[in-house]
Amino acid sequence: MSRCVRSVWGIDLTEELRMRARRLQYWVWLGATRSIQMGSSARLFDNHCGLSSAGLGVEEMGSITFCRLYQLGIAIGIFSAVTSMALIGIKLGITGKGRVPWL
Repeated sequence: MSRCVRSVWGIDLTEELRMRARRLQYWVWLGATRSIQMGSSARLFDNHCGLSSAGLGVEEMGSITFCRLYQLGIAIGIFSAVTSMALIGIKLGITGKGRVPWL
């Protein structure tokens, strides 16, 4: 795909990404890991604290503390993933002159 973009529009994606931001890959990793954290916390919350936990026994039900920790994991995952995706968009949108083109 990179070769197609380079031949059609004359844009070298790998060099552009390398020039744009040195820490871009860290923001991508943060967004990916926090999305996984959010999904895991949501699944555990649904299984142990949500409406689908009605068939579980008393020993399998989550305590109030664990349910609140699952909610915290969901909230932190959403906040981190959205923030990192916004920063990735801003870093990719900055031109070589240091200005955001749409501002």
